[in-house]
Amino acid sequence: MSRLVALLSVALAFLFLPPTAEAQRDWRSSVTRTKAGDYVIGNPGAKVALTEYISFTCPACRNFVEQSSPALRGDLVKRGVVRVEIRNMTLNGLDMAAAMLARCAGPTGFIPMHDLIYTNQSALIDRAGRIRPAFLAGSPTEQAKVFAAQSGLSDLAKSRGMTDASIDQCLSNQAELDRLSAATQAAMPRVHGTPGFEINGQVAHDVHNWAALRPLLAAAGAK
Repeated sequence: MSRLVALLSVALAFLFLPPTAEAQRDWRSSVTRTKAGDYVIGNPGAKVALTEYISFTCPACRNFVEQSSPALRGDLVKRGVVRVEIRNMTLNGLDMAAAMLARCAGPTGFIPMHDLIYTNQSALIDRAGRIRPAFLAGSPTEQAKVFAAQSGLSDLAKSRGMTDASIDQCLSNQAELDRLSAATQAAMPRVHGTPGFEINGQVAHDVHNWAALRPLLAAAGAK
C-alpha cells in the first residue's frame, strides 16, 4: 500500500508541474507561406509582428541579417516573442533571380537559402556585374536564368538540394516574377529604402539597421 501511495504522489506531482513545454519550444521551426508568397517565421501568436522588406543585393540588408540574427532569430523568434515576415524587394535582375530561388526552396529551405545568399552576396554581385548585356536580351524569366547561372546562384541552389530541372522550373514562373515585381512597386511608396520595417503593421520610419530597430521592438513588447 505504501508503495502505491508513493507512486500516486509522484504522479500527482507531475500533474501540477508548471507548463514549460510551450516556453521551451523553438519557434524558428515554424515557417509558413502567405497567400502573397512571402514567408513568416515564428509563433503565429507572437506579441510582436515584424515585417522585413529586404533586397538580396543590398549590403545594408546583409549587415542587418548578420547583426540581428543572434538576438532576433536566435532569441526573440526562438522564444515566440516575435514573428518575422520576410518580403523580398526585387530591385534588379540578380535580386529577382535570388528571390525566386529562395522562395522556391519552400518553408524548410527558405531561411537556409536566404542566409546562404547573403553570405555569398559580394561574390554574386561581382559575377553578375560581368555578365555581357547581350546575354540579357531575352524575356524577364530568361534574364533570371542568366543571372542565376552566371552569378553562381544556381550553384548555391544546387548545394541546397535543387536540381537543374527544378531551378529551370522555378525561374520560368512568370506569374511569380510578376507577383514579386508588383509587391516591390506596392511597397516602395511607404518603405523608403532597404532594409525597411513594419512593427505590428506600422512603418518604422527612417529605421534601416538593427541598432535602430531593436529598441522599437522592445518598446512594442519584445523583451
